[in-house]
Amino acid sequence: SVKVPSHQVTGESVELECNFDQEGDVLYSVKWYRGQNEFFRYIPADTPKMQIFDLPGITVDTALSDARKVTLRSVSLQSSGKYKCEVSADSPSFHTESRSAEMLVVDLPDEVPTISG
Repeated sequence: SVKVPSHQVTGESVELECNFDQEGDVLYSVKWYRGQNEFFRYIPADTPKMQIFDLPGITVDTALSDARKVTLRSVSLQSSGKYKCEVSADSPSFHTESRSAEMLVVDLPDEVPTISG
């Protein structure tokens, strides 16, 4: 399963969660996408284990990210979109599963709205 907040306020941090059961398989990789674009990859066998890919509106906090969660710092309106977590097992099965969820980033007004006639 994937946990992505449906709404977030600009400038806030957000934690994206990817919950999976390896069912005895060895984990090969966990990848995160916004739309069709990959922005985070975790491969336990690699050094370094994490790879970050530049994507407008995405700033990954590597200190707070791992195979099961990714923390985005200071989200913007560009951060809105469909987020997908893709988990792959290592050989021999190479079984791959993915789940996704939408997040809308909103910019709250600076002042209290007023109505005048």
